[in-house]
Amino acid sequence: MRSEQTDYILRLIEQLGAALRRARDLLGLGVSGAQEASDTLQAAEDELLGERAGILRDLDADTAVALVGHPRKLALWGELTRARGEALRLLGRTPEAEELERRADQLQSAALKR
Repeated sequence: MRSEQTDYILRLIEQLGAALRRARDLLGLGVSGAQEASDTLQAAEDELLGERAGILRDLDADTAVALVGHPRKLALWGELTRARGEALRLLGRTPEAEELERRADQLQSAALKR
């Protein structure tokens, strides 16, 4: 069973990594691709975190990291969060972008402690 769970997580990470790459391509278009990139990144994060996504976003980084656990999931979550911050910055939503960038830093720092 453990191997099946690990295989699932790795497939999910691969799939969502592709979504991150698509979003980065959209960000390369500037403002014209920023909203679609933000939407893509939000959907990818929701899929990565599953039904606990809302709760995990509200928790402090150390607790959220402890609950997510898997190092590759944590790394991808941080990347998705940071990229979404970039998208929001392009859209002129600077305070939200800064919040997401801080969150990405907190996630990365908390993950390194594990």
